[in-house]
Amino acid sequence: MNIINRIKYFLLYKKVVEENKQELLTKYNIRVDDVYRLYTVISIDDEEFKLYGGDKPVLYQIPDIDVYLDKSQATRDGLINGEMFLQKKVEIILRDLENYLNNKGLIELFGLTSNQKIDKQNRKIVIEYRFLQTKKIADTIIFSLSIMGLGIVGGITYKILSFFI
Repeated sequence: MNIINRIKYFLLYKKVVEENKQELLTKYNIRVDDVYRLYTVISIDDEEFKLYGGDKPVLYQIPDIDVYLDKSQATRDGLINGEMFLQKKVEIILRDLENYLNNKGLIELFGLTSNQKIDKQNRKIVIEYRFLQTKKIADTIIFSLSIMGLGIVGGITYKILSFFI
Protein backbone atom coordinates (compact mmCIF):
# COMPACT_ATOMS: atom_id res chain seq x y z
CA MET A 1 0.00 0.00 0.00
CA ASN A 2 1.49 3.35 -0.99
CA ILE A 3 1.83 6.25 1.42
CA ILE A 4 -1.08 8.20 -0.11
CA ASN A 5 -3.48 5.30 0.52
CA ARG A 6 -2.08 4.80 4.02
CA ILE A 7 -2.80 8.43 4.86
CA LYS A 8 -6.22 8.33 3.17
CA TYR A 9 -7.23 5.24 5.17
CA PHE A 10 -5.80 6.74 8.36
CA LEU A 11 -8.04 9.78 7.89
CA LEU A 12 -11.03 7.43 7.48
CA TYR A 13 -9.95 5.51 10.61
CA LYS A 14 -9.54 8.80 12.52
CA LYS A 15 -12.96 10.03 11.44
CA VAL A 16 -14.74 6.81 12.45
CA VAL A 17 -12.91 6.69 15.80
CA GLU A 18 -13.78 10.35 16.52
CA GLU A 19 -17.45 9.77 15.64
CA ASN A 20 -17.67 6.72 17.90
CA LYS A 21 -15.45 7.85 20.76
CA GLN A 22 -18.30 8.16 23.27
CA GLU A 23 -19.86 4.82 22.33
CA LEU A 24 -16.45 3.10 22.63
CA LEU A 25 -16.10 4.56 26.11
CA THR A 26 -19.56 3.61 27.33
CA LYS A 27 -19.84 0.19 25.67
CA TYR A 28 -16.25 -1.09 25.99
CA ASN A 29 -14.57 1.35 28.43
CA ILE A 30 -12.13 2.20 25.64
CA ARG A 31 -10.36 5.53 25.54
CA VAL A 32 -8.68 7.18 22.57
CA ASP A 33 -5.29 8.89 22.94
CA ASP A 34 -3.81 11.79 20.95
CA VAL A 35 -2.49 9.51 18.18
CA TYR A 36 -5.81 7.61 17.87
CA ARG A 37 -4.79 4.44 19.65
CA LEU A 38 -7.66 2.70 21.42
CA TYR A 39 -6.79 1.41 24.87
CA THR A 40 -8.42 -0.11 27.94
CA VAL A 41 -7.74 -2.33 30.91
CA ILE A 42 -9.90 -5.43 31.23
CA SER A 43 -10.19 -6.62 34.80
CA ILE A 44 -11.86 -9.13 37.03
CA ASP A 45 -12.45 -8.22 40.65
CA ASP A 46 -11.24 -10.23 43.65
CA GLU A 47 -14.58 -11.97 44.05
CA GLU A 48 -14.62 -13.16 40.42
CA PHE A 49 -10.98 -14.17 40.61
CA LYS A 50 -11.63 -16.31 43.67
CA LEU A 51 -14.92 -17.68 42.28
CA TYR A 52 -13.13 -18.93 39.18
CA GLY A 53 -10.34 -20.55 41.14
CA GLY A 54 -7.85 -17.83 41.97
CA ASP A 55 -4.40 -19.34 41.48
CA LYS A 56 -5.53 -22.94 41.79
CA PRO A 57 -7.36 -24.82 39.03
CA VAL A 58 -10.99 -25.69 39.82
CA LEU A 59 -13.59 -27.86 38.16
CA TYR A 60 -15.44 -26.32 35.24
CA GLN A 61 -18.89 -26.48 36.90
CA ILE A 62 -19.09 -22.88 38.12
CA PRO A 63 -22.26 -20.75 37.92
CA ASP A 64 -22.45 -18.36 34.94
CA ILE A 65 -19.09 -19.37 33.47
CA ASP A 66 -20.86 -20.04 30.15
CA VAL A 67 -21.32 -16.29 29.83
CA TYR A 68 -17.60 -15.94 29.07
CA LEU A 69 -16.42 -19.42 28.21
CA ASP A 70 -17.48 -21.87 25.59
CA LYS A 71 -17.31 -25.43 26.94
CA SER A 72 -15.42 -26.47 23.82
CA GLN A 73 -12.65 -24.07 24.90
CA ALA A 74 -12.37 -25.44 28.43
CA THR A 75 -8.94 -26.46 29.51
CA ARG A 76 -7.86 -30.08 29.80
CA ASP A 77 -9.86 -32.06 32.37
CA GLY A 78 -12.34 -29.18 32.68
CA LEU A 79 -10.07 -27.23 35.00
CA ILE A 80 -9.74 -23.47 34.99
CA ASN A 81 -8.31 -20.80 37.28
CA GLY A 82 -8.81 -17.04 37.67
CA GLU A 83 -6.07 -16.05 35.21
CA MET A 84 -7.35 -18.44 32.54
CA PHE A 85 -10.85 -17.06 33.06
CA LEU A 86 -9.55 -13.50 32.56
CA GLN A 87 -7.77 -14.51 29.34
CA LYS A 88 -10.97 -16.05 27.94
CA LYS A 89 -12.93 -12.96 28.98
CA VAL A 90 -10.39 -10.77 27.13
CA GLU A 91 -10.68 -12.94 24.00
CA ILE A 92 -14.48 -12.67 23.99
CA ILE A 93 -14.42 -8.88 24.54
CA LEU A 94 -11.83 -8.46 21.75
CA ARG A 95 -13.93 -10.57 19.38
CA ASP A 96 -16.98 -8.41 20.16
CA LEU A 97 -14.94 -5.21 19.73
CA GLU A 98 -13.54 -6.45 16.41
CA ASN A 99 -17.08 -7.08 15.14
CA TYR A 100 -18.11 -3.60 16.31
CA LEU A 101 -15.20 -1.88 14.54
CA ASN A 102 -15.73 -3.93 11.38
CA ASN A 103 -19.41 -2.90 11.35
CA LYS A 104 -18.31 0.73 11.58
CA GLY A 105 -16.32 0.33 8.34
CA LEU A 106 -12.82 -0.25 9.71
CA ILE A 107 -12.32 -3.71 8.24
CA GLU A 108 -8.56 -4.47 7.97
CA LEU A 109 -7.62 -0.97 9.20
CA PHE A 110 -6.89 -1.75 12.84
CA GLY A 111 -4.85 -4.25 14.76
CA LEU A 112 -4.16 -5.35 18.31
CA THR A 113 -0.73 -4.02 19.24
CA SER A 114 -0.67 -4.91 22.94
CA ASN A 115 -2.35 -7.52 25.11
CA GLN A 116 -0.16 -7.03 28.15
CA LYS A 117 -0.62 -8.78 31.47
CA ILE A 118 -0.51 -6.17 34.23
CA ASP A 119 -1.15 -8.65 37.02
CA LYS A 120 -3.28 -11.72 37.65
CA GLN A 121 -6.51 -9.75 37.43
CA ASN A 122 -5.80 -7.07 34.80
CA ARG A 123 -4.87 -6.92 31.10
CA LYS A 124 -3.93 -3.80 29.15
CA ILE A 125 -5.26 -3.80 25.59
CA VAL A 126 -4.09 -1.40 22.85
CA ILE A 127 -5.52 -1.28 19.33
CA GLU A 128 -4.26 1.09 16.66
CA TYR A 129 -4.28 1.92 12.97
CA ARG A 130 -2.48 -0.88 11.21
CA PHE A 131 -0.63 0.82 8.36
CA LEU A 132 1.13 3.72 10.08
CA GLN A 133 2.96 3.79 13.39
CA THR A 134 1.22 6.93 14.57
CA LYS A 135 3.08 7.09 17.89
CA LYS A 136 6.48 6.99 16.18
CA ILE A 137 5.38 9.62 13.64
CA ALA A 138 4.11 11.91 16.42
CA ASP A 139 7.33 11.45 18.41
CA THR A 140 9.43 12.22 15.30
CA ILE A 141 7.42 15.37 14.56
CA ILE A 142 7.70 16.59 18.16
CA PHE A 143 11.44 15.90 18.21
CA SER A 144 11.97 17.67 14.87
CA LEU A 145 9.97 20.70 15.97
CA SER A 146 11.93 20.83 19.23
CA ILE A 147 15.26 20.77 17.38
CA MET A 148 14.07 23.46 14.95
CA GLY A 149 12.81 25.56 17.90
CA LEU A 150 16.16 25.23 19.64
CA GLY A 151 17.92 26.20 16.41
CA ILE A 152 15.75 29.29 16.00
CA VAL A 153 16.20 30.32 19.63
CA GLY A 154 19.94 29.71 19.34
CA GLY A 155 20.12 31.75 16.14
CA ILE A 156 18.20 34.65 17.64
CA THR A 157 20.34 34.53 20.78
CA TYR A 158 23.51 34.56 18.66
CA LYS A 159 22.26 37.55 16.66
CA ILE A 160 21.34 39.45 19.83
CA LEU A 161 24.68 38.67 21.50
CA SER A 162 26.68 39.51 18.38
CA PHE A 163 24.93 42.87 18.25
CA PHE A 164 26.33 43.76 21.69
CA ILE A 165 29.84 42.43 21.07
